[in-house]
Amino acid sequence: MKNRLVIFFICVGVHGWGQSDTLYEENLRKVADIVFSELNPNLYGTNLLNRSFSSNEITINQIKGNYSQIHSIVEFFSLYQDIAYSYIDSTKLMSVKQLGDFINTEFANNESTSVEDVLIQPFGFLLHNVSIIDSNSYINSNFSRNNFSLIPLDNEEDFYSKIQLKSGTLMEFYPESGYLKGNIKYVPDLISISDDISNLHLSINVGNGFVPFNSINNLIEYDRTTDSLIGTLAFDYLRNDTLVYDTLTFYLTTKGEEVEKSNGTYWEYVTSYSNSTPIDFEIGTILGCGNETTYARRPIIIIPPYRPSIQPFSMQKYFTQFNVGNLFNKLSDLGYDVFFIKLQPGNESLELAAQAVSEYITMINQNKAEGFPNENWENIVMGYSMGGQITRYALKKMEKDHMESGSPHHHTRLFVPYDSPHLGANIPMFTQLVYTLFSESNIFAYLSFSALIDEASQDMSIAHVIGSDFIPQSGTNIVRIYPDITNKRTQFINSLTNQFNHQFSSITDMRRSFPTFTRNIAVSTGSNTQDYNELYNLNPGKLLFSQNGITIGAFGLNYKLRRLYAAKYAPDHTLFRIKDQIVTLGIPITIYNKDFRAEYGEEYEMSQSGFKDEFFDKAPTGACFVLRSNAFFLLGQRHYENHMGFLPMVSAFAINKDIWGLGNLHYNLKDEGLMYKTPQDIINQNKSDTYGYPNLAHPTDHFNITPFEAVYCDPQTYDHIKLIETVEDANNDIPGSYDPSYLDYTTEFIVNEVEAQNVFLQNKTIGNNHVQWDPNYTYSAWYKAQNKIMIGNLVTPKTDPGDYVIEATGNITVYAGQEINLKPGFHSQQGSEFHAYIDDDCYPAGGKSTLNTKNESNVSKEVMFNENNVSQSIQTTENEHVEIFIYPNPSKAEVTVLFPVNLEGNFEIVNSVGAIIQKNSVPSNYKSEVKLDSGIYFLHYQSNLGHKLIKQIIIL
Repeated sequence: MKNRLVIFFICVGVHGWGQSDTLYEENLRKVADIVFSELNPNLYGTNLLNRSFSSNEITINQIKGNYSQIHSIVEFFSLYQDIAYSYIDSTKLMSVKQLGDFINTEFANNESTSVEDVLIQPFGFLLHNVSIIDSNSYINSNFSRNNFSLIPLDNEEDFYSKIQLKSGTLMEFYPESGYLKGNIKYVPDLISISDDISNLHLSINVGNGFVPFNSINNLIEYDRTTDSLIGTLAFDYLRNDTLVYDTLTFYLTTKGEEVEKSNGTYWEYVTSYSNSTPIDFEIGTILGCGNETTYARRPIIIIPPYRPSIQPFSMQKYFTQFNVGNLFNKLSDLGYDVFFIKLQPGNESLELAAQAVSEYITMINQNKAEGFPNENWENIVMGYSMGGQITRYALKKMEKDHMESGSPHHHTRLFVPYDSPHLGANIPMFTQLVYTLFSESNIFAYLSFSALIDEASQDMSIAHVIGSDFIPQSGTNIVRIYPDITNKRTQFINSLTNQFNHQFSSITDMRRSFPTFTRNIAVSTGSNTQDYNELYNLNPGKLLFSQNGITIGAFGLNYKLRRLYAAKYAPDHTLFRIKDQIVTLGIPITIYNKDFRAEYGEEYEMSQSGFKDEFFDKAPTGACFVLRSNAFFLLGQRHYENHMGFLPMVSAFAINKDIWGLGNLHYNLKDEGLMYKTPQDIINQNKSDTYGYPNLAHPTDHFNITPFEAVYCDPQTYDHIKLIETVEDANNDIPGSYDPSYLDYTTEFIVNEVEAQNVFLQNKTIGNNHVQWDPNYTYSAWYKAQNKIMIGNLVTPKTDPGDYVIEATGNITVYAGQEINLKPGFHSQQGSEFHAYIDDDCYPAGGKSTLNTKNESNVSKEVMFNENNVSQSIQTTENEHVEIFIYPNPSKAEVTVLFPVNLEGNFEIVNSVGAIIQKNSVPSNYKSEVKLDSGIYFLHYQSNLGHKLIKQIIIL
């Protein structure tokens, strides 16, 4: 039989299988309506499986009577689609689009209606009796053709037989969700049976015996800590007045969650937060050292990456994935409160999500004021991937609204986007074409397509099928593509670049579309040096994947030709070539025959990037997987090594396009001096230790290169924001291929940016960061360093020079473990406030359990002041060793003496021969201006509590 069909197929193909004698129709249902239109449905019933032209292995096995295979979610949906196409009534089962939309909504509703962070996954069940035409019927000359319709020649009712198709599966699209327990949900719309079946009853056994599974007992909890755990579905029903009993097995999960990672509580609190938008928050919190309340003290607010509706993600999973190098714990030990936000849903528009984040930042600031009314620590905001774009938009808009209308200030000092698409994310156009083309016939293609066109994806994509022009070339199979972004992204970028600027915005360099009042740094998961052409065997226009072959399906022969190509910055370049043909019951049918060619596609697949194989070769959403699932799972051939780019490094760092250019996406951070402090460091390949500082060769013009004041990525290439998983997976395949210590370097970079050993403050005006038209507005902020704070005009050559000015509306407080040094260029203007403290708050590295807070500290160390224009108070606690500060010293005529606050006493000035020059009580403001002639003097101080000090004064 097989040989006869192959011979027939070859004959048809060789002798004129062309447009004239081939049915050409891209919609399989329309094809079925044409081919089987002359058959009598009164004889075969409501369905005919041949209408599906199935290439599904599960369907073929069940036609043969083999029901032993356990069905994955892929097999379930393949069978669902075959059954759906078999029905004459197209509304009997949901179409691919209806099914995809239903599943998306179901997952979103399960998440939004749950009061806890729990996993709920629906269950699907199919039980259909369908008619089928014997595959030998055409060869036995039982049919003729009228154009492309089958005409029965003999007794038609003898051609049909009945078979049963059945499947059950738990709908788990993303098994690595981080939940140790799950809930199987009964969803009536996903329980599908044929009309000749009634009185269906289901029971499920997940290891503790069978329990009823129905609309009343609709949630069954199961354990997810065992790999490939198998459950059993028992069911009974009536058919032709006969009671039938049957069972199916199904996978409870295909990826067991690790029990050892669940021991202990990662988040101290997990709470909910609602705002004026449809987006709800789950918030995991770790309180910092020195804060034992539920109030924010030194907040670090972290916004997560994009998450489609069908991807559940536990709060514990977020902790495990993003607490790289114990980042959260290290920040907590330094006294910072970590607030990690889970967005529900995780794929709304960036503008809407930014509004929700803005409201949360405002709430955090109110929370700080209530819980710690005498402190004013500024916020730190981090955003992973999409989260970086949300926070970028939120902070910039909050600045605009504050400056124009006095709405709440974001009060944020540091913005950290982590592998975030500032210039856009790369979903290759060939991937988008596969999703689009198969969205009507493949549920995974449709789910990927629905994610592609959701609000968040349209906001972030570099080039998008919605924004691009597709122009068929008349008389050919060529479709020309002119890649472009969506209108939504155009509006998003326009808001950042033009609509949210204010009087202090930077509009002449790369900072234009970024917040102004924050220090902005960035991290990329691409490599800082590697050329991906060499690393992954990629080059512009390269053939990436190919299929070419003839296979036998359930109802005929199939020819599959598919080609995927990397982008190329050139005219008329093929990205996706597809030709699908079948012969069923003697009728040749062309399903697809298209050559999609792009005009000047940007070559991001080859760029230094964090990769994301979900768009390329990873089940169930990769473009290659979709092509395989529509070609009998023919493997095809992959022509590149390992990975392709998703989030370009040049995008994560917003590198000026005039520098890296089009057609050349390799940009070496080391050679460009963005991460190394001397040329010798570059030669020796030393690890960068220039935390917080960018291009040292260009301290005054690097904002024409990147908007960031610091950038960081290491020599390795990671799965986009899946850092630990990348290292573990790679080292499992090739031991030692990845160096995990680089993850610690990345963590060290962020921790040092949040709070360095030594903090250098320059080129900033406190007063230019808030409303100017409200004279009663005061901007208050506190800073701290583990060792030393130095403030002035040029305290470091590693960033832009400029004075540090506190205007009359500023109130600044600084803490350091050892030293506070005010250098030339520091100005605290009349009416402003400046407070400096030597304190061991949460030092050294001992964590919450051992470190003192400010009010518990017994340590006082000398503070050095070297600038004339200072208005300040140096405060001591009751048990501190008292100290007096004299500045400038030496001086030409006059010095300022600062006495211990809240400590009354007397002092006298004595010259070098012992004569008393001045004698007085300590003033009420604990400050005295002393004018003296040239010479050497000694200040003798005695407090009413018995403290005695002698200080030397030199007048030049």
